[in-house]
Amino acid sequence: MFADRIRMSAPRVMPRVAEVRPDRQGVRAFTLVEMIVVVAVIVILLGIILPAASSLWNQRKGADAQNTVSGLLMAARARAMQGGGTQTGLFFFIDRQGAQRIATIEQAAASDPAVPDELEVLLLQNVFRITGERDQVLPVPMRVVPRYAAEPATPVKAWETFTDAELARQDIDASMPPANAAQRHRNFFSMVYSSNGQLVIWRDVLLQEADENMDGMGDRTGLHVGADLTNPNVVKYYVVNPITGMPAVEEIDPTDGTTPVPYLVTDPTDAALNFPSVDGLLVYDDALFAGLSPDTAQMRDFLVRSAQPFYVNRNTGAVILGPSGENVVP
Repeated sequence: MFADRIRMSAPRVMPRVAEVRPDRQGVRAFTLVEMIVVVAVIVILLGIILPAASSLWNQRKGADAQNTVSGLLMAARARAMQGGGTQTGLFFFIDRQGAQRIATIEQAAASDPAVPDELEVLLLQNVFRITGERDQVLPVPMRVVPRYAAEPATPVKAWETFTDAELARQDIDASMPPANAAQRHRNFFSMVYSSNGQLVIWRDVLLQEADENMDGMGDRTGLHVGADLTNPNVVKYYVVNPITGMPAVEEIDPTDGTTPVPYLVTDPTDAALNFPSVDGLLVYDDALFAGLSPDTAQMRDFLVRSAQPFYVNRNTGAVILGPSGENVVP
């Protein structure tokens, strides 16, 4: 009996059971047809999602561009009204990377005591300098053009409309006449406010810009600037001191404190360019617009149907955002 008790109290040793592993050859894999179906579904979903996401992103860029332009216009008018009689405004241009930038400008101040104030003011009224304030960049591919770019050129309104060649160009047309004649640059133009806050229309704006490193390019814009004081195409737009025969200038070379640097934005021949002040803007997608080139009829139709118009009240300076697709030319 004692032996039976020992056997009953002894721990039972369970026989080791061999680990059973599933047969790998029995695992079912995706078939080629199933893989093709999965890939096809993914492609279809991407085809649905990506255009929608792209559209939303472009709408965001368009809204950002509109907010930037609207804010800069209101700020420019405020500066003009606080400037003690100095006209201020904005200069729209294309940088070397193809983005459109907006710089602040202000009327050049009279500075030569040898020249009568009345004469100096008369000769400098169209000369504006690019200020040191940081310029703003519109999100690519959004750009801005004068709103009258959508109107076909006619002999009756040729002075305020684009020819087909002018509309098709994106850069400055060096073949145009110098600054004493009207010029229309699709992406190069200005908007100017007077000291009482009114919009100044069709002012032939001449831009003065410093070139401290003397590389022939403006420090702020990177545009070509004229530096030859003996070139009549440049200096004739500045006041000439009747005693010395040299032009009166507004900028001094900071390297020595004495050398004048009367640089105007010019074409490669050093003929000064002007950038007329306009009364309204169109915000548009330049990637779509450029795809229409050189069909200018389609370009104008695209601007009328798709661009976002900005109307600026000439008297109050109020910025009115018109509906997209509106006939933008009154």
